[in-house]
Amino acid sequence: IDNPIELTYKADVYQNTGIDWKNVKLRFSNGDPNQSSVAPELKTWYLNYARNTNYARNNYKVAAGSIRKVSGVVSSESGETLPGATVLVKGTTIGTQTDLDGNYSLTLPNGATQLTISFIGMDNKEVTINSSVMNITLSDPVALSEVVVTGYSKGAYGRRSRQKSKKKSYEDDKLDAKTITTTVVENQTSVEFEVKKPYSIKSNGEKIGVDLNKFEIETVYEYYAVPKLDKDAFLMARVIDWDKYNLLEGEANLYFEDAYVGRSILDARSLTDTLNISLGRDKNIVIGRTKIDDFSKRRTIGANKIDSRGFDIIVKNKKSQAINVKLFDQIPVSSLSSIEVTPSELSKGILNEKTGEIIWELKVAANTQKDLKLAYKVKYPKRESLSLE
Repeated sequence: IDNPIELTYKADVYQNTGIDWKNVKLRFSNGDPNQSSVAPELKTWYLNYARNTNYARNNYKVAAGSIRKVSGVVSSESGETLPGATVLVKGTTIGTQTDLDGNYSLTLPNGATQLTISFIGMDNKEVTINSSVMNITLSDPVALSEVVVTGYSKGAYGRRSRQKSKKKSYEDDKLDAKTITTTVVENQTSVEFEVKKPYSIKSNGEKIGVDLNKFEIETVYEYYAVPKLDKDAFLMARVIDWDKYNLLEGEANLYFEDAYVGRSILDARSLTDTLNISLGRDKNIVIGRTKIDDFSKRRTIGANKIDSRGFDIIVKNKKSQAINVKLFDQIPVSSLSSIEVTPSELSKGILNEKTGEIIWELKVAANTQKDLKLAYKVKYPKRESLSLE
C-alpha cells in the first residue's frame, strides 16, 4: 500500500457476424454501450412498530443484499443454450457474455436490481435480480416473411422486396452497389480508443483480450469496515482526479502483493472527485461487534417504554504497519413522532441524524487495537413493540 495502483485497461472483444476478421484494426468507443470483493453499504434503518415492520425488514435484507454475484444459463424456448448472449446490469456497461455452453457469471455493483439479456435475432429481456443463480430463457425469433432492402440508386431513393430483387440482372445489382455510400458519424461527446496492432477475430463468439492502456495512478489507501454486516475489513483505494483516465464502469480483476484476490466493480459513473476501488478483504485486521448486556435494558415510565441497546466494537491491527480505518455503523431512525431515538454513547463517532449512519475515522498503530462503544435509547408507547436488532 506504499505504491501507486497499476491499472491495465483491457477490452473483451468477440463477434458473431458469420465472417472471420483477419488482421483488422480495432477502435473502441463508449458512445453506444451495449463479484465477491464488493464492500457492503449501510441502508437507512427506519424504526416502526413491530406490526408494520415485517415487510420493511424483508426489504432491508434484500437492499443490503447478500447477492454480490449472479450466474446461470441463457437458453431459448426450445431448450437450446445460447453462446454469445450478452448479459448487462441495467443502466450500466457492466456485463458479460455467455460461453459456448450458455453459462454466464457476473459480479454485481451496489444497487444493481435488474439484468438485461440480449441475443441476435431474439427479443431482449429484463429480469429482476432475486437470486445468486438465475437461468434465463429468451423468446425464439419470429420468422420474417419479407426482407426489405433500402439504398440509393442513381440519385433516387427506392425500396425493393427480396422477390423483386431476384428479378434484377447482375449488371443492375453491380450498378446499384457502386452508388451506395457509407457515412461514418462521430459523436463529439464520446471517448475512443484506437488500437494500432491489428487483430484477427473469428466469428465464433469467443472472447479475445485486447490491451488498451496502462497507468500508474497515485492512490490513497484506507480500510473500510461495516461490522454490523460483515466482520472483515476491506482495503479501499481512493483515486484522486480519476476522470482524466477516461475509465468506464466494469468488472476489475484484483491482484495484491502478487496474488489474485478476487473481483470488484469499477464504478466510473460516480460524480465525486475521488473514485473508490474495493481491493478485497484483509484478514490481518480483526474486527468484532458484540452486544453489551449492561446496556441492553427495558423499563417503563408512565405510558412509555424505554429500550436501551449497547455494543462493543473492537478493531485489531495485526499488521506490521499503521493503518487508517473508516468504520461504519448505525442507530435506527424514527419514522413516527411517538418514537424517540437518542444516542447515549458514540465514542466520538460522527452521526448523520437524517440517516442514522455513524462514521469513525481511526488510525490504528501496528499490533494494537481500538475499542469503541455504541449505545442508544428508544422511547415508545408501552402498548407497542419494536424490533431493535
